[in-house]
Amino acid sequence: VSPPNVPREAAFDKIAFRESWDAEAQYLLLDGFSRGKHLHYDGNAIIELVDRGQRWLIDHDYLTRNTTEHNMLSVIRNGRSTDLVPSCAGLVCASDAGPAIGLVTTEMLDYCGIDWRRHVFWLKGDAFVVLDRMTARKDADYDLDLVWKVEDQGDERLVSDGEFLVRRSEFPGRTKHAQVVEAEQTTPPTEDDVANARAQRFWIKWPDRVQPAVKRSAPKGIVVPVCKLCQRTSGPLKSGQTAEVANLLYTDETAEPGDYEIQRVADGAVLLRGKEDALCAVRGAKIDGIAFDADMLFLSPTCIAWANGRSVAIGQAQLASADVSNLELDLSASQVTAEKADGKPAVIEANSLSSDAVRRLLASLAEGTTETPTRVAAPVPAAQPVWATVLDGETPVRRLKTTDLDGDGSPEILVAAGNRGFVLETDGRIRWSYALEGICYDLEAGELIAESPGPEIAVAGGDTYVHLLSAKGELISKQQIRGAVWNQNFGDRP
Repeated sequence: VSPPNVPREAAFDKIAFRESWDAEAQYLLLDGFSRGKHLHYDGNAIIELVDRGQRWLIDHDYLTRNTTEHNMLSVIRNGRSTDLVPSCAGLVCASDAGPAIGLVTTEMLDYCGIDWRRHVFWLKGDAFVVLDRMTARKDADYDLDLVWKVEDQGDERLVSDGEFLVRRSEFPGRTKHAQVVEAEQTTPPTEDDVANARAQRFWIKWPDRVQPAVKRSAPKGIVVPVCKLCQRTSGPLKSGQTAEVANLLYTDETAEPGDYEIQRVADGAVLLRGKEDALCAVRGAKIDGIAFDADMLFLSPTCIAWANGRSVAIGQAQLASADVSNLELDLSASQVTAEKADGKPAVIEANSLSSDAVRRLLASLAEGTTETPTRVAAPVPAAQPVWATVLDGETPVRRLKTTDLDGDGSPEILVAAGNRGFVLETDGRIRWSYALEGICYDLEAGELIAESPGPEIAVAGGDTYVHLLSAKGELISKQQIRGAVWNQNFGDRP
């Protein structure tokens, strides 16, 4: 357990975005705590997204704790990820001033050398725009990986470099894993039937240059099959420099397709193209034709909303508050709701800020007449192998780590592969291996016997034993692990 590195008043457990209690309504849950009894490293992750009665984004793993298995950011600095995600995220701002727009910014500070802010713009009942902004604290080469996790039902794919599609049809059992056919159904659906069936769809779209990849994992234990969209941004960052990835999340149906797109207009600002265009921007964004003082700003011809804001100006037309406030203005009905931090109403002054002025600004942004200084990382050259070693046939490597076993200052490589644990030299030569009567899952070196100087190695595998070895690979002792571990794998205890 590590102490929080955010102020106590900023720490939070969960933030819920709930349209209503209707089963078909939108619901998104954002996590603020990265530890707990099951020790999930998932602070600032989106735990779940529900819409149209379907669970689209999922957490759904009781045991897996890694950041790479959650809808969040993983940070690799200079080729390594040695620092855990901090224990608590912090709330920067939140606005739920009116019926149309919700705004939330949260942050994870000093996460492996990165300050990560997650800005969520919620068009209630329609879409989410998630803007992830990563600011370096230290000069380094960074790999910044965003993950979006859905259930793998065999109909999830990259449509293009900037679009990912999840499809759920009226044949819910027709997946690559299984096909359910009712007893009275004599003819299963054809591929054409499935392709042309009415379906609900979940879209993730992004305007930024990332390295997208789709990864699938087979079910193990209590989890469902999982499909993950991974978005990697790679390159050097100096202290204070930022990288950003914006994602548009929405659902539709094949019978009533949605028409949303997302366009980058500046660092800290994107244009949502849809039923009507809208600007989503965060503090510090420099956009021609508009100035604003707010942590978050949503601007459309029918609605203006801000969080922790004071003003927005388009030319000579402006909207201003004497105090920092959360605001939603319905331009079509000229109705405004604004609250100060203490919950009291804020006084708002408007000077000729009209729907037409907003519409002209958005049209200008859509045409690309503003500068777009968004940082694009240089492509990373493909790594080339220095050596290759075959370990126990074609079985997968389950663990890979380094340690200095002989105290010569040069690390050896510990590998769990197949039914064996291996120790390799740094040039790939096998120093020794140790065979188990089951799958080898992990190895760990450390000073475990006080009377014997130097490290020992503990090896764990599917034979239910922990084997304690000397640094030369000789068996010292082994202990069978019983109880819950045995029950989960084999049923009754021995």
